[in-house]
Amino acid sequence: MDLLLQASSLLLWAGLLKGLQLALWPRLRPALGDYAYPAAYPASLLLFALATWYCGLLRVPVALALLLFAALGAYGLYRGDYRGIRGFIAHDAVFLVGFLFALSVRFMNPVIGCFSEQYMNHAFLASVMREPVVPPLDPWFAGGHLTVYYYLGHWLMGCLGVVTGVPPEVVFNLIPATVYGAAFVTLYALGRLFLRRLRWVPLAVLLLVPPSVPWFLAAGADIYQAFQDTNWIVAGARFEFPVFSLFLGNAHAFEMAVFNQAFLIFLLGFAWLRWRGLDLPGRSALALLIALSLGSMPLLSSWDALVYGPAAAVFLLSLALRERDRSTVAAVVAVPAVAFLIYLPYYLQTRTRGRGRDRVGFPHRPLVFLAIWGGFLAVVYAAVARDIRRAPVYLGIALPFLFAGYAARALAAVPLDLPPPPAETLVCRPPLHRRARGARLH
Repeated sequence: MDLLLQASSLLLWAGLLKGLQLALWPRLRPALGDYAYPAAYPASLLLFALATWYCGLLRVPVALALLLFAALGAYGLYRGDYRGIRGFIAHDAVFLVGFLFALSVRFMNPVIGCFSEQYMNHAFLASVMREPVVPPLDPWFAGGHLTVYYYLGHWLMGCLGVVTGVPPEVVFNLIPATVYGAAFVTLYALGRLFLRRLRWVPLAVLLLVPPSVPWFLAAGADIYQAFQDTNWIVAGARFEFPVFSLFLGNAHAFEMAVFNQAFLIFLLGFAWLRWRGLDLPGRSALALLIALSLGSMPLLSSWDALVYGPAAAVFLLSLALRERDRSTVAAVVAVPAVAFLIYLPYYLQTRTRGRGRDRVGFPHRPLVFLAIWGGFLAVVYAAVARDIRRAPVYLGIALPFLFAGYAARALAAVPLDLPPPPAETLVCRPPLHRRARGARLH
């Protein structure tokens, strides 16, 4: 009976994810074209989180959010928008690979134990599912609320559990599968967008381990110890990577936010390459998607916003300077405003009383820095090696950091200082036989 319950829970969960994605897919076409299908996976999760969050804020059943998706699906059926769906089955396969991969890892180790922060994350999840109201009840303090924490990931997954009837302990182990499935299909779409071949390469970012892991394994550590030693390799700090989070089974906020990071990167890349080819409705829809992703980020994992917020601001400013037309400027102004306003009640409710940030000893040792980022730096330096040979003057950016004793920053500064390639060199053209049939790029 227990096995039957788990199987039915899995099917209900997967069916809901697919239903949300299918309902939203046709409405994303004006902005994303053929990329709307994979993008609908993460976008539907973010929209479901937003809709259920406002249901919780208004103290109405969160299941009412399904009416929005039911209406979208019915409208799509009425318009005949689901013809030709078989052409997108490859994206479903990619989602399924990521989903089943993470699910199989959790199947081998489903215990919610007292190590790490599993109890805390399960407590947040169970609190949301027991009483889905905004702000959620604090499971550690009777009468308190989670107004001191970024909880949208737990809210999203908890509400998925509420509408499917899946118990919290099962939802806890379905979270990594959901995150990996949505992130896999988004990264595959990113590969399609930028790469002529090997479109699956971006998926590797969720599977790679730092160079320190094989080093510790060679020194005699088992895989878990190698992950843990890497986790604490920087004195006074913590470094966690997706595969470690998956094997640890800790449904933490930063783990659940991974799919949104991939989604935002995809949206910004798509906007940079295809903005000029979009009409006003397409540009408006794309701007709203970027705002939804950015606006959800502080609530999913506030630390992500410290990086992606400024990066998105620089991107939007660059896009406005490149295009110099009214619709682009309007979109650039609207994105941060909408991103802030959609979750304005959250900021009004927040009651943080932090003691400030802890300082980490600086500068980092170069070998420790390379033990974490050496693999990525090797790829980046290989890509820019030709540019460095042509103009060695760019190496000069490292000198101020070296003289100040920040060798690790010097290593990272050189490739960041190099000028980016022209945008047209990034556009991937379809094969000749597709162009001959007049296939659309988007």
